[in-house]
Amino acid sequence: MLPSTLADISQIDYAGLYSTLGDWNGDGALDLVVVDAKKVSLLLNKPYWNFLEYTGEDNPFSTVVLSHHMLDAWNMVDVDGDGDLDLVYFPYGRAGLPTEKRVPRYFEQMADGNLEERSGTANPLQEAPTGLRSPDEHHPKSPLWGMNHFVADVDGDGDVDVVHGHAKGLDFAGQQNGKFVILKGMANPFHLGIINPFEHTRYDCWTLVDFDRDGDLDLVKVGPANPVETIAAAGFREVRYYENAAPWNSSRSNFSFHRQYGKANPFWSINLTALPKEISVGAFCPAVVDMDNDGDLDLVLADVAGTKRHFLYFQQQGNGRFKFQKKNPFADISIARDVASFQFQLADFDGDGLVDMVASAGTSLQYFKQGTCAPAASACSSSATCNKKTSTCECPTGSHSPECRICSSYHTREDGMCKSCPGFVSVSGTCTHRGTCEDDEDARRRQADMNVTGFTHDSATGAGICKCSEPFHGEACEQGECPPGQRLERNAKVSQATKKYRHWEACVPCQEGRFKNVFGNQDCDVCSPGLVPHVNRSSCEPCPSGHKPAPNSSSCVLCPAGHWPSTFQRLEPTLPHPWTRDATAL
Repeated sequence: MLPSTLADISQIDYAGLYSTLGDWNGDGALDLVVVDAKKVSLLLNKPYWNFLEYTGEDNPFSTVVLSHHMLDAWNMVDVDGDGDLDLVYFPYGRAGLPTEKRVPRYFEQMADGNLEERSGTANPLQEAPTGLRSPDEHHPKSPLWGMNHFVADVDGDGDVDVVHGHAKGLDFAGQQNGKFVILKGMANPFHLGIINPFEHTRYDCWTLVDFDRDGDLDLVKVGPANPVETIAAAGFREVRYYENAAPWNSSRSNFSFHRQYGKANPFWSINLTALPKEISVGAFCPAVVDMDNDGDLDLVLADVAGTKRHFLYFQQQGNGRFKFQKKNPFADISIARDVASFQFQLADFDGDGLVDMVASAGTSLQYFKQGTCAPAASACSSSATCNKKTSTCECPTGSHSPECRICSSYHTREDGMCKSCPGFVSVSGTCTHRGTCEDDEDARRRQADMNVTGFTHDSATGAGICKCSEPFHGEACEQGECPPGQRLERNAKVSQATKKYRHWEACVPCQEGRFKNVFGNQDCDVCSPGLVPHVNRSSCEPCPSGHKPAPNSSSCVLCPAGHWPSTFQRLEPTLPHPWTRDATAL
């Protein structure tokens, strides 16, 4: 057996390359074994938990059409407070200064997961400002790549507010009694005081998330490590964290954002300069979500300006550090490459507990769900189907694994399909509960018991036939009869019982006082009066002289003194001998 190394295709030395395909782990999918100048590598053909695109009627955002792919802004947020995410859309929301009043659009998520647009008084955002700056306040250099409009409940009062990004900072319009009020200067919770002009560039991108889990939204921003704009477009980025905390100035609103430095910044361990230059330099926008469902938040950075969409995935470790993951679920995502128009958001839109992605790089919104399959391009085995709701393969009875290629208990692989052991699907059960069937699971365990590993172990298949206990036979042990003196017990206690085979049918001796003198699986009969079962319980016999059947007719017992058994098993008194005389009569 060749030694093997689980490898990534990029690790292989192509000098002197030899390769072959084979089902190494016995899951029905071809794997790749590569021999190069230095080593033998094994590349398993495994399904990866990727983002898969849903299109057409499976895309709840398919009816939303952006009016201007570069200037419109949108994001998902629970506007109506019903626990699911809705969609808000600001026409020309990414423009530095909208030239005319455009009403934000609101799409409510319905019970079936589809979106319906609300207008007029049914739209709580119809009076929301699309631009938070007047012409004389407007900075001519609007953001190139960053998010401009973001709708969220920033102040935690139960209704949504509006945040607008520009080249020199973030503006805020809080909702008060159903009306939006723009807070300026020091009253703006995003204003950082005298350092405000030096904290922002036109290359920044940001998002709001409750990172510290204290019930309010914090600010996570990615911007140039060197804010000098002449090199910012091509320079390295850094991840900054601004905590939503109590105001540091009495003239401010009731909360404000404070930048955290050093290890007080939870993203301090992320060093983009340490990554390969081709992926570390870019105009990155952040998303902070629990990608791996382990209870803590991870960081995803998307290059929104490059000609190739790089997604960098940093998984938060148990020690609070973030670790860059070379392999990530964004590998198969295909998005239009329109520079300066890409937007994306990660959130659990459909409420299945997994993060989804919505993205736009044109006039339409693309919808991606995590899973191993999609309705249009299924990775499932030919016998499985793809569940549209969960994006997972639904395996038929007898198979499991993400692609439904591994056979379950009581099944063996045959011609690429999982074949059930005899009797498995019947009322009688596997091998009629009268034997055992070696399945693929048993075969792999048998190989492991012999210290066999690698291909021989993983590809082992069971015989798939029943090994019947005596006296039974047939494909599913359905044939065979108990001999005389024995009956069929349908819940027998046998030495062969295991956790896998708990219930057994077996031939056991007739009950006490009963007999059976023929072959068959019927119950035993009671002996006729005056008779007891033979020792092997295959017939009945009379008791010897001076004995009678026991009360349960299981054996013979001695008659009491002065009595003998009659034909009808009554105890009769013993008569005196005829020559016995009474002494008193003499």
